[in-house]
Amino acid sequence: SSFFFFKQKTAYEMLRSLVGSEMCIRDSRYINNGFGFFDECAARLGEDPREEDSVYNRINQVFDWFPLAAIVEDKIFCVHGGIGQSLNYIEQIESVQRPLDIVHEVETPEEQLVVDILWSDPTDNDNELGIHPNTIRDPYGTGNIVKFGPDRVQQFLEQNNLSLIIRGHECVMDGFERFAGGSLITVFSATDYCKKHKNAGAFLILKKNLEIIPKLVYPSSSSNLENWMNDQKQRPPTPPRWKNTCLLYTSDAADDLLCVDLGGRRIIKKK
Repeated sequence: SSFFFFKQKTAYEMLRSLVGSEMCIRDSRYINNGFGFFDECAARLGEDPREEDSVYNRINQVFDWFPLAAIVEDKIFCVHGGIGQSLNYIEQIESVQRPLDIVHEVETPEEQLVVDILWSDPTDNDNELGIHPNTIRDPYGTGNIVKFGPDRVQQFLEQNNLSLIIRGHECVMDGFERFAGGSLITVFSATDYCKKHKNAGAFLILKKNLEIIPKLVYPSSSSNLENWMNDQKQRPPTPPRWKNTCLLYTSDAADDLLCVDLGGRRIIKKK
């Protein structure tokens, strides 16, 4: 899917690239090296990815100039991760210098801004306001990667005259999930992520009147593809958003179970 970015012809193809789950390849050379893209280029292309003119290096150079966000019809803000603790105005993104070198040890306000845009997540539910530690993505407690509450979402939308945030970055059971009273939508297109979660994938249809229609894609039960995680001890780069402990199970349909988790989210699970 990496080569998809080189043949984009429309703004909506760029939008898909920004939000979609393939964007782990956008995060940094460190991520690309550690989660398989480096090895895939070496194995499939017979190249040394460390060479300056390698496909691997050239693709990373493209991402050094790649947009961090997009706005649809002046109303819908699209981003991979979120707004974190530092993104307050759209103009902040426009001031980011290129080419962009993404760092994991933040030292400047601009580096923090980029980390917020790429790696921050919403809090677990609409009752958790403000900024919280993101212990899954920041296990060492540096404070660079955070979770942002629904109050941050509403503040950001009001300050920039926007109506909605669409983001990816987290595996959600139904393929999409609303947050902040519907003012933010997480969409995740990969079905049965890492062949471990049995989640549906989703994509969003945006009508001319900006009405959003989600379409779900369910995992195939006949897939024989190997799970790359079985051969690696690293955790998946995109941890699932839902909790494993549920307060209530009830029959919602003949073939489905409705799980209401501790955060109040409705999760449809196939029997």
